[in-house]
Amino acid sequence: MSNTSYRQILENLNTAVLVFDRQLRLTSINPAGEMLFAVSAKHVVGHVLLEFMPRGRQLIRTLQRTLVTGHPFTERGLQLPLAGPRMITVDCTVTVMTGVDAEPQLLIELNQVDRLLRLTKEENSSEQYAASRAVIRGLAHEIKNPLGGLRGAAQLLARELPNKGLQEYTRVIIHEADRLRNLVDRIIGPNLPPNKGYANIHQIFEHVRSLILAEIPEGIKIVRDYDPSLPEFFGDAEQIIQSVLNIVRNAVQAM
Repeated sequence: MSNTSYRQILENLNTAVLVFDRQLRLTSINPAGEMLFAVSAKHVVGHVLLEFMPRGRQLIRTLQRTLVTGHPFTERGLQLPLAGPRMITVDCTVTVMTGVDAEPQLLIELNQVDRLLRLTKEENSSEQYAASRAVIRGLAHEIKNPLGGLRGAAQLLARELPNKGLQEYTRVIIHEADRLRNLVDRIIGPNLPPNKGYANIHQIFEHVRSLILAEIPEGIKIVRDYDPSLPEFFGDAEQIIQSVLNIVRNAVQAM
C-alpha cells in the first residue's frame, strides 16, 4: 500500500491520530485530531506537545517513559487538559513506531468518550429511576390492599354501632382511608396538578381536630376559636388537610 493510501485512511478516521518524534515534536496530525484540539495542522506541525497542550505535563512524562521502554501504552477515560479551561475525556493508546535506520516515533490514538460516558450515565440514571418506580408501585399496592379492608370494616362497624356519637369515629376512619388511597395514587401516578376547588377552612380544621383527638395523650386540650366570617377558599382541600395535620401533630409532639 502506498503512502498516499495510508494518508487517505488516516484522513478519514474518526479517531484522532498524532505522530511525535523523540523530542515530542508533532510531525503529523489527521483531521480528526485537528477537530479534537481545535487547531490547524499548519499551525501545530513542527511544534512540541507542550506548546498546544500547556497543561499536559503528565501525558508528556508518560510518552517519554513509553519511548524509553518501547512498550505500548493504553489508558481508558484519561482526563486530557487542552488550551484554556477545556478538559476532555479520551481513551488513549500510544505505540512506538520504529523503522530501519529511522528514529523511533510515537503514534498516539485519541478517542473522545465524553458523550459516551454521559449517555451511559443517563442510561444508568433512567434504569435506577425505573427500578425505584417499580418498588414504589409495589409498595403502594401493598398499602392500598389493607386500606380497602380497613375502610370496609369501618363501614360494617358503623352499621352495627347503636350510639350515633361513636359513628363519628368510623366516619373519620373511612375518610382517612380514602385520603390515604388518593395520596398513594398521587405518588405512583403522573405529576398531576392540584385538585382545586372551593373549601371551608372550618371544616378542614374540624376534620384535623377529630384526627388529633384520637391520638393525643391525656392532659392536652384543643381550644377552638374560629372566625365565622371567613369565606370559602379556592385550593386543594386534601393538601391543606395534610399541611394543617402536620403542623398540629408537631405542636402536640413538642408539648
